[in-house]
Amino acid sequence: MDFLVFQYPMITVQACLDGILLGVLFALIAYGMALQWGVMNIINIAQGDLVILGGYIAYFMYLYGIHPAWGVIVAPVIMYFVGIAIYKLVINKVVDRDLFISILATFGISILFMQLMNFAFGADVVLANSGYGTTMLFDSNVVLPNSKIFSAFISILFGINAALCGVAGALISITFTIHPYMGLPYTIRSFMIVIVAGLGNLPGVAMSGMGLGVFEEFADYILGTEFRIGSVFLLLVLILVYRRFKLSRKREYLK
Repeated sequence: MDFLVFQYPMITVQACLDGILLGVLFALIAYGMALQWGVMNIINIAQGDLVILGGYIAYFMYLYGIHPAWGVIVAPVIMYFVGIAIYKLVINKVVDRDLFISILATFGISILFMQLMNFAFGADVVLANSGYGTTMLFDSNVVLPNSKIFSAFISILFGINAALCGVAGALISITFTIHPYMGLPYTIRSFMIVIVAGLGNLPGVAMSGMGLGVFEEFADYILGTEFRIGSVFLLLVLILVYRRFKLSRKREYLK
């Protein structure tokens, strides 16, 4: 362990600023998951894969000589229609089913996207080199009305989520390395942020995202980059255990 970050104030400040900026990116990804979970009662396991797909759009532009920063504009437009297509083909069939069914469906979408990205771009770690520098790296029980208007609304909502993932993915591909199988950590981060913030609490999503970003930066400085993702998974387990304990205490109090 390296506690150098606490011995030099400037390093501490740098870690906090980097974490806040990174957390804003995490919050952008989590906003879409919060909307889907809150309105449609769907936990989208493919959330992180939508992010990476958006990153590959920017990378594809880079390969053809277009500055990848333009991907921040192009990726959300393409991803919006990808999101609507996913809804029409898959989500529309499970939106009124049990939550576990939606998890299985989006898990299948996640596997499909990983294989398609691997087939199209290969499994190598890539970067859309922008010259900016690089680093490694509502009520859940709502009854959905069965109407064409509402179906169109939630399909647009799914498209907006994919567009947000596209923006985040394009930004990630510019400053972070990406590969087809790194979507899961972004899904876990989004899930954790939404759990901490609560459904419908959009300001809380932003604060939770920035808090997670700062936590990751300090974990990187103290434990090392190789334990960065591991610390995120450990934090998720601790949060779930705490929430479980809190719910059990509330049940005992009601009894």
